[in-house]
Amino acid sequence: MPWERECRMNGIPLIGQGVVFPLLDWPTYDPAQTDLRNNPNLERLISFDLGIKNAPTVISFFFRDPIQDIIYLHKQITVGKGETPDEYVHYLLDRESRGVPIALPHDATQPGRYTLTEQSVREVFEDNYNLNVIPGAILNPPNADGKVTNHKSYGINIMRLGMERKTFLINQNCKQFLDEARNYAIDEAGRFSDPDDHIDSARIGILALIQGYGESEVSRANTFRKIPKIEGKVQQI
Repeated sequence: MPWERECRMNGIPLIGQGVVFPLLDWPTYDPAQTDLRNNPNLERLISFDLGIKNAPTVISFFFRDPIQDIIYLHKQITVGKGETPDEYVHYLLDRESRGVPIALPHDATQPGRYTLTEQSVREVFEDNYNLNVIPGAILNPPNADGKVTNHKSYGINIMRLGMERKTFLINQNCKQFLDEARNYAIDEAGRFSDPDDHIDSARIGILALIQGYGESEVSRANTFRKIPKIEGKVQQI
């Protein structure tokens, strides 16, 4: 709608019916006042929203306080369109990120889609660089019927509740995420607005963290913890 485009262009948050995050007080934190990197007891996790031709790849870096049960979106890196995993893998190999569990979406197993080679993103990370990739795609937890789905509304609702309760805090410097979130809407057919690359990357990370895939420096030591795949029937939606 024209009024929605005008709001986005002027940085005005959407309000009214269909708005996904109807917040007046956004749960941000100042990284200069919150020392996360030097706490070895915090769980860490990296998650992805993949793209290459028509959309960017977005890498999200998380901390989680298991005592307070607070998830922190520490930073996001937006990789330019056209870059392959071999070109951005260096973000995962530095001292702070090496060995941290990596959560990938369901399409990371598709050969060539995001790599421009015969390998998938998962194969590049695991076989070429020996990264700590979580086994299997990150999907929603099993529902009451034992079915595992990939519908994004579940993760978005968890994100919204975390924002409202301030158990999901966002680095104030994650401006692209905040811009997307302030203008995020859903139409009558249940379709979420675009762009949502930064939201989707964070959604995958939150789903992985609430299912126990985060690891602290204390627990990780020198070996990678392998977590079994979630049991249940996978339902494609």
